[in-house]
Amino acid sequence: MIIGWVLLAAFALVTAVTGGATQTPRVFQVAYLVGFAGYFVLLFEIRRASDEARLGSWRAWFAGMVVLRLALVATPPSDDANRYVWEGRVQNAGVSPYVVAPNDERLASLQDDVWHGINHPDFPAIYPPLAELEFRLLATLDPSTLAIKLVHMAWDILIVALLAPVLRRRGLRAHLAAAYGLCPLVLTAFAVEGHLDSLMLLLTLASIASFDRRWLAAAGVALGSAIAAKTVVVILLPWFVLRSWKVATVAAVTTACWYLPFGTTGLAGLLNLRQFGELKAFFDLPGAFHLLDMNSHTGRWIALGALVLAAVVCAWRVRDLVVYAVLALSAVVVTLPVVHFWYITWPLLLTPLIFRWIWPVTAAAFVTYFEAWVHAQGAGAWTMPDAAPLVTWLVFVTMCVVALVQRRTGNRAPGEPVDATPDAPGEFP
Repeated sequence: MIIGWVLLAAFALVTAVTGGATQTPRVFQVAYLVGFAGYFVLLFEIRRASDEARLGSWRAWFAGMVVLRLALVATPPSDDANRYVWEGRVQNAGVSPYVVAPNDERLASLQDDVWHGINHPDFPAIYPPLAELEFRLLATLDPSTLAIKLVHMAWDILIVALLAPVLRRRGLRAHLAAAYGLCPLVLTAFAVEGHLDSLMLLLTLASIASFDRRWLAAAGVALGSAIAAKTVVVILLPWFVLRSWKVATVAAVTTACWYLPFGTTGLAGLLNLRQFGELKAFFDLPGAFHLLDMNSHTGRWIALGALVLAAVVCAWRVRDLVVYAVLALSAVVVTLPVVHFWYITWPLLLTPLIFRWIWPVTAAAFVTYFEAWVHAQGAGAWTMPDAAPLVTWLVFVTMCVVALVQRRTGNRAPGEPVDATPDAPGEFP
């Protein structure tokens, strides 16, 4: 196991010293794969261990995950962090970010280095109200990208801490939380780039943990708050509509309550999603295989229809919430016209609870995503070869086929844990 930790430490050290994908993309890609080598070593050891005693103290593992994150904090964040800071400052100036875009002349007095680092400055805000309120609070306390990173990394650490008791309640070893907590893609998403998704993921996991204990009101509040942090998790609502009206109702009311501080301007944020939804397709699965033209309205409507159909069918047939959540969030990722690497944290969140190699291996294959930074440095454009997303999604499809074959034949994958919880028939490939 020592070699696994050494390789992950090497990934963190090289990334911190060289500045990550935004500064030295080729070096980062190598470090990323080295980190995944260590990650896979540790996952294999966790899954083949006959008992927890062989793995050592869970607290030591958790401490190691925290140290890895702290080592990456000084790395330059994503330009999304600039957007978070900006939208918090705009709110403190008495302006709704949902109706005024960053490049609006009315905000000229606020323009500074943070403003210059914003992506899509001609677009008003799309983040839901809980996210915007977090930005506003942080802008009041410390309007810096470092503060954003520290808070979003803190949510990420809390996710790992919460995964342990959830796993144990389900009869699984706490060390399986490493499938999320030690993944280099997760480390990059939150400790390096500081993305908002960690807040949504923490609230989603809290909802699942509450539902496990039959705390239905708490599950609904957590789910509604997750939707108010990032809209994508609304995909879980169909399951609750069919299985627990109380959770679904409380979630809907909670989401609505988060919108109240913004009044009618909050609804503009939902409409703004359409503007972002019309961006040029990027790293999408249908486009990689030329299944759909995701730059056309027809292609996107077909993909949306397929997603809705998949959600309804799975909600009807799948009895277990975690299984449904994995399938639904996976369906979202593979039908989106624009897929950024940190979106893979959505299905990875639940990988420890119902382990399959599909998303950990696909996360490693997302090394090709960072070709965009290579081209940005060379050509000054956010582009990449067509082969880059194709390679990644080929790995994903291959892993899905392997999982289906193993399920049909009843063969156990290498490293399959002896304490794995069996799935209900027909619920998960």
